[in-house]
Amino acid sequence: MVGADPSGAGAPFSLSFSGSGFLALYQIGVVQSLLELAPDILRSASKVYGASAGSLIAAAVVCEASLEDLKESFQEAVRNARKTILGPLSPSCNTLHTVQKGLYKMLPENSHQVASGRLHISLTRVTDGQNVMVSEFSSKEDLIQALICSCFVPIYCGFIPPSFRGVRYVDGGFTNLQPCSDLE
Repeated sequence: MVGADPSGAGAPFSLSFSGSGFLALYQIGVVQSLLELAPDILRSASKVYGASAGSLIAAAVVCEASLEDLKESFQEAVRNARKTILGPLSPSCNTLHTVQKGLYKMLPENSHQVASGRLHISLTRVTDGQNVMVSEFSSKEDLIQALICSCFVPIYCGFIPPSFRGVRYVDGGFTNLQPCSDLE
């Protein structure tokens, strides 16, 4: 997580949550501590960026969603992976499906409206390997699909990448592990 307020109090600043895999549980702990000790830091960030698992944390921050629900989704995915010999590489282990179910539970119905313009998700376009940042969402499903694409690690999560608005994407951390604006 990176935060910057270069001009002092009151200046606009952004937060960025890097790709981190299951270490996202650490990021959840940091966010929980900030909510307890300095909630204005999270609430006053003008933009919140996320790549890969960090995009899930960023979405939770922007939508003020339940971090406990998100943590439970991660822990359930780990439990499911441990049930098979091949772990998350087993065809019967669908880590992203578990996370997707958690997102539907965790995010409010108007999450796409709350997130649009403030949440910036890093994706890697399959066709040319270019980074794409998305920050406008037409529905809760649209937002969740962008988050799933940002977290999709080929082979680990499956062989066919998910699509967002008709284009296939993989993990945003491949091309922009710590997303931010060039202007910040």
